[in-house]
Amino acid sequence: MPSLIAPPNKPHIGENNMDPNVEQVEEVERNSVPGQAFRFLNLPSELRIRVYELLLGIEDTIDLDPLNHRRLGPLMAIFLANRQIYEEAFRIFYSKNAFRLFSTNGKFFHAKNQLLSRLTPTYRSTITTLELRLGPGWSAPPKRWIVNNKLGLDDCKFLRLLKVFVELDPSGHEIFKDFRLPDDLYSRFCTGLLKKVLVKVPSIVEIQFDGYPSVKRSGSLMTALLAEAITAKKMITYGPQRGWSEEVDSEPDTNGSKDPEKALMTGGLTKSMATTVPITFVQA
Repeated sequence: MPSLIAPPNKPHIGENNMDPNVEQVEEVERNSVPGQAFRFLNLPSELRIRVYELLLGIEDTIDLDPLNHRRLGPLMAIFLANRQIYEEAFRIFYSKNAFRLFSTNGKFFHAKNQLLSRLTPTYRSTITTLELRLGPGWSAPPKRWIVNNKLGLDDCKFLRLLKVFVELDPSGHEIFKDFRLPDDLYSRFCTGLLKKVLVKVPSIVEIQFDGYPSVKRSGSLMTALLAEAITAKKMITYGPQRGWSEEVDSEPDTNGSKDPEKALMTGGLTKSMATTVPITFVQA
């Protein structure tokens, strides 16, 4: 069986530097019989992969959600076409999208079985990007957010990118002072999760930090997380939401604000533009 390389960076068809596969497509069209349905599997594998990428790419991180059957079900119906399409498509779906390690959905926030543990080892082995979202449950760290063998991280052999999105840092604003946990417990809880994930999955190359505008990189939570990433000798990058860079922070001054809504400004999570290491999957 041929190997799949996900995802190849090919020029777009129609540019001056024409994709060499265009000739193969034209040949398929010339050989097709008028009135007959076009056979998708007659396309070169590179073009089929591109089709899968366009069809199965999800902008937001995939989490446990009661509406997943509406959101993802129609897309994943292609898995049922035939065995070959299934083998090709599921690898693209799981390698191209980001999956949330611990659910922040209200229904599944305290779920015993998280998304990763509900996937088969085969699916887990093709995942390249996971997201660890921190902030929800800061006043009472969720007891079921545990990095253990049951979670299934041992199967994530091709995991390269770990996104860490910080929604809030309870130690970074005075509005939390009456609720703050003793001895910076939440920061230690988050740092412990990150450390255990990195130990479980040594294949991680890059950690991408991002957060809402109220989160300071100089705050105790981000400082602890960055220190852990440096200790693990991982590449550190920053996502597009918060706007951090390698330069000195230009951070909003929210510490003096008495308005919780202003202090905890939020926004939508956008798709990371970080580049991951190309992975080759070989069909059995």
